[in-house]
Amino acid sequence: MGGGWNAGFRQSVGTGCRLSRAVWRGGAMRKYAACIAVTFKNTQVYRMDLLFKILGSFLLVVAMRETWIAIYGSGTGMPSNTGVSLQEMATYAMLSSMLVLLFGQSTLYEIADRVSTGDVVFELQKPWNYQFFYLCKEIGVSLSTLLYNVVPLFTASFLLFRMKLPTLGNVLPFLMSLLFAVALGFTLNFLIAMLAFSFTEIWGFWFMKNTVIQLCSGSFIPLWLFPEKMQAVLQWLPFQGMYSIPLSIWIGKVSGAEAWGAVGFQAVWTIVLLAAGQLVLATLNRRLVTTGG
Repeated sequence: MGGGWNAGFRQSVGTGCRLSRAVWRGGAMRKYAACIAVTFKNTQVYRMDLLFKILGSFLLVVAMRETWIAIYGSGTGMPSNTGVSLQEMATYAMLSSMLVLLFGQSTLYEIADRVSTGDVVFELQKPWNYQFFYLCKEIGVSLSTLLYNVVPLFTASFLLFRMKLPTLGNVLPFLMSLLFAVALGFTLNFLIAMLAFSFTEIWGFWFMKNTVIQLCSGSFIPLWLFPEKMQAVLQWLPFQGMYSIPLSIWIGKVSGAEAWGAVGFQAVWTIVLLAAGQLVLATLNRRLVTTGG
């Protein structure tokens, strides 16, 4: 099995992450940075897919905006009950429809496919941190999505619907929060992907994960609209770090020290879930060695 190491230095991993031998010799950070760059480039191949994704997302943005306009116009007293204006709520809903684009499932599918074909055994032997390598690939995909999907979508939505912009003091915490949101999405996908080592199909786990995120992250319904007892539970879970925290910072519902505290909450959960992923990997490696994998 060790004979595959040198060949692995010259081969691509995943969707064509071709790293030269010079990069491999240049140190860990260079090869991870190269992976981000190559993945970013590879995602630009499918131009028509990009166009249809933007159009589909724009329809969702419009639908979410109109839904909350209808709710606020129904006479339920929503602004006075929540302290959030119609413009802020519409902005929250539209940004949520854009943010979902950054949480791809490519890592989950790719790792599960590698496990089913047995190629994961060779990947685990290579001189990289397996989890961090896939995190870099996810960053590459997210950067491409941000530039070619989210930015055009946001620009069009801002010009057409006058979305609320964040205050100057909330820009930096929002950017940090967005980074941790993507990292949290990756860690959850990675842990689900690890189940492929024990189960033939993980589609059910993937569906359950997505359902929990939709209900508990504030992606469709802001968490401040949930009953107080439910809010008390959800505020300790990592899911709000994917949608509720960055979106609340953007519209100004959370600001100042409270915003930085929320970013710290995301950071802690990111570290915990990354550590959990490393623990699972270590366990799987021991199992593969024991069984002669």
